[in-house]
Formats: sequence, structure tokens, C-alpha cells
Amino acid sequence: MKKRILVGALAVCYAATIPNIAYAQLDAGPIIIAITTSTTTITGAIAAATTTVVQSLYQIQNLISANAGKISSQIAESSSNQVQRQLDAEKAKQAVDVERSTRLPIDPCANASRGLGDPSFDRLNPGFTGANGSAFGPRGAGSFRPSTGSSSLDKALSISRNDDFAPQPEVQAVMAQKGACETYASGKVRSQQCSWAGSTPSGLAGLPDADIRASTIFDGAQTTADTGKVSLSFSDKQLAAATAYVRNLSAPVQLRDLTKIETQTDEGRRYLALKDSYQSRVDLAMRPIEEWTSNRTKYPATVPILQAMLDGSGAAARYLVKLLPQVAPDWNTKGVSLHQMMAIDVARRYDNPEWVKEIAATSDQTTLQREQLMISAQMASLMTKNLMETQKTNMYLGAIYQASLNKDFMPELAAQHKRATSTR
Repeated sequence: MKKRILVGALAVCYAATIPNIAYAQLDAGPIIIAITTSTTTITGAIAAATTTVVQSLYQIQNLISANAGKISSQIAESSSNQVQRQLDAEKAKQAVDVERSTRLPIDPCANASRGLGDPSFDRLNPGFTGANGSAFGPRGAGSFRPSTGSSSLDKALSISRNDDFAPQPEVQAVMAQKGACETYASGKVRSQQCSWAGSTPSGLAGLPDADIRASTIFDGAQTTADTGKVSLSFSDKQLAAATAYVRNLSAPVQLRDLTKIETQTDEGRRYLALKDSYQSRVDLAMRPIEEWTSNRTKYPATVPILQAMLDGSGAAARYLVKLLPQVAPDWNTKGVSLHQMMAIDVARRYDNPEWVKEIAATSDQTTLQREQLMISAQMASLMTKNLMETQKTNMYLGAIYQASLNKDFMPELAAQHKRATSTR
């Protein structure tokens, strides 16, 4: 078929090249028929080819349309996914911001004030429980009694606390003098007088003159090598020395306690009543000193608080790692005192240059605001305690005025009462 079409086409081309004269002389019938046949064949072939091409173009168009729809759908889906990813990212960011603003600090020492976190500090004077949990107080009752190192002085202290019956004042004086010389007496004059009195100034406690020095209460009794240092948490020896000092302040020698028969008389009962009145006044007068001493007593409940302070990697925690072994070597077993706890809470910030640098360098406003809030809360707590101490001072002033009234007015009132009752 292809060959016939080609032959016909060549014939047409050949006929077109023949001169007109020669063409006129030829017999045109067979040639025209051949040309017509060839033309019809060529036209049919072109039409068929055109139809095939058109069908192919339609198929290509349909494929392109289908692909375009898929691409548009994919583009729309991709855009939707991108929008969702942006929404998810924004939600995650908001969640992080909320969590960051409400979470507890990672470093409790650097970012939160936890020094007075134990509510027992506000419900109980911690020093009155002593280092081993037993009751403690320079004159109160209890089983925990740190020894001075002298049996004579320990006996005198026991009498002053009303743990033992008081013998004759002369006996108490000898007992106390002997114990003081054995334990605390120091210096040329005191040591010589102890020797003259028949006692040996041996300095058993190693705390020179601790029973007569005010520094024993305010700074803690010190050895000769540590003179001038301040102890905010008293050791057992320092507590014993504080007890001896308090005894010398309050009632170094007491009247002999009455026997059973003596207490059963009218005069004996009157004496017991007067003694109770006297003891209540002594207790009021000595309460501030006892409270101060108790606040220098190590308190085991501070151990977990200090451990929490050491958690974290902030400047405050690093400061405490170095500070605690110096000021309280046994803090992890016996704890520290209330005064020591308060000092540590301040020192880890204000006395710590690294903390100042750390706070100044941080750009975390949440951390800064939390730190400021916690410090303000601590200040409010301290101001409340200060207010209570002021009110307590007013009570003491009232008690002093009452004592003055009794001294100045009661003798006259009693005399007038006697005159009034004697006329009956």
C-alpha cells in the first residue's frame, strides 16, 4: 500500500514537469484515472493519520488534566499540612511558655527561698527539743543535758533546774565553786583564787571563763585558738557552757528545799506560795536568754532543707557546697540551728558574689520575677517574726512595771491590810 502511494505521488510529480505541448499530445485518460486514484488514497491516509493524531492529542489532554487535578490536590494538601504544622508549633510554644511560667525552679537553691520551709520553725521553738529530740532548755525539764565535764558543776546545774533537791546554800556554793574551777576557771587571778580555795583550775572544758562571759551566749563559748569567732550552732560543750552562764545569771545559790514535814505547816505552805511567785518572775526574766540559747541549738529537721538547698547547679548551690563544711561540719547528721539556718539563707545570695553575677547575667524574666517574689515572701515572714518580738518586748516592759509596783506599793498595802484586820 505504501509503495502504490509512493508510485502515484512520483507520477504526479513527473506529470507536473512535462511541458504543456507534450502533455497535450498524450492520451490523458489513463493518467488522470491513476492520479485520481492516488489522490483519493493519499487523502484517505492523511485523514486516517489526522484522526489518530487528534485522538492521541485528546488522550494527552485528558492525562494532563488528570495530572493537573492530582497536582492541585497535592498542593492544597501540602498547604493544609503546612498550616497545621504551624498551628501545632504555635500550640507547642504556648504550652512551653505556660509550663515555664508555672513550673518549680530546676535549681531550688538558686531560684527559690527554702531556708525556712519547715513549718515546725513557726510552730515550735526548735532549740527546746535538743539535738537528740529530747527536751532542752538552760533551766527547763528534760532528759538531754550536755555535761560540762565536772560532776560537781553538773550537780549544781541540776539543782538550779529543779531536777534535784537543793541542799544548804553553803553546800551548793562549795559544789558550784569547785565545778567552775575544774571546768572553766582561767586567768591569773581566778586560777590563783581557785587554788587558795582548795580547787584545781584544770580547764576540763577547754573553754576559758565560759561560765562568766557574755560571749558564751552571743557568740558561743570558744577555745583559746578560736577566740573571737562566732558560732551560730552550738556544740554540746558550748550548750553546757551556756547553761552554766545562765545559772550564774538567774539563781547561783538557792535556798534549801523544805522537807516533807516542813511543807505541811502553815509557814511552809506560805513559803511554797512565795517561792512559786519568785520562780515565775525568774522564768520571765530568763526567757529571752533561754530562747536565744535554744535558737542556737542544732535542729535535725534542718537536714532535708539543707539537702534541698544543695540540689542544682546554680551559684547558690555551689556556694553552700563550700560553706557548710566550714560552718557546720556535722550538718548532715545533727542539722543546724535556727539562727544558722537564717544566716545561710541570706549568705547564699547576698554574701555570694557569684550569685549576684548569675542573676545580673540572666535574661529569663520568669526566673528573676520568681526570685524577687520568694525573697519578698521571706522578708514578709521575717517582718512578722520581728513584730511578734516587738510585742514580746512590750510584755516584758509591762512585767518590769508590775515588779516595780509590787516593790514600791505592796509593803504599804500589806501594812495597811494588817492595820485594817487587827481592829476586829
